[in-house]
Amino acid sequence: MFILASKSPRRIEILNNAGYQFKVVKSNNKETIDNNIKGVSNAVNIAYGKALDVFKQYPNEVVVAADTIVLLKGEILGKPKNQEDAFKMLKKLNNKKHHVITGVAIIKGNKIKKFYVKSRVYFKDLTDQQLKDYVLTNEPMGKAGSYAIQGVGMNLVKTFKGDYYNIMGLPINKFNKEIKKFLE
Repeated sequence: MFILASKSPRRIEILNNAGYQFKVVKSNNKETIDNNIKGVSNAVNIAYGKALDVFKQYPNEVVVAADTIVLLKGEILGKPKNQEDAFKMLKKLNNKKHHVITGVAIIKGNKIKKFYVKSRVYFKDLTDQQLKDYVLTNEPMGKAGSYAIQGVGMNLVKTFKGDYYNIMGLPINKFNKEIKKFLE
């Protein structure tokens, strides 16, 4: 049993499907991108900040947090501010390769484990109208890079290499290994 420091429906679904028992506590930690450090470090630092925030409230529990970012040629594409921002991000990703990085942090007592998983995603060559139609579904809102591979956004993706669940928001295969080692 652990606390998930996130209300992400995708992370909750992945953990439920994997058979984990956990409690959800939303972190109030602000997700701030630091453009002076690499994308991987941003994802891990934000995940750690979320975990630490919830751990302060529950110091005797195991706390797990994650954060997913999209990285395009060194530029971090976070969550869109509005539909116009979502369209701009999708336009940047159109017909290009990008990386999806999920940082994970696990805390219990003085023990801390941080890790990340990186996957590559290749977008199709889509028209502006196809991108606008996708934005109108509202699915891009609240999603790093303005798309959800597990939803209608699957129609934007040509192919990917790496962990599908990482692209969704939690690299469950690596998480399974790391949480098992952490709890030993």
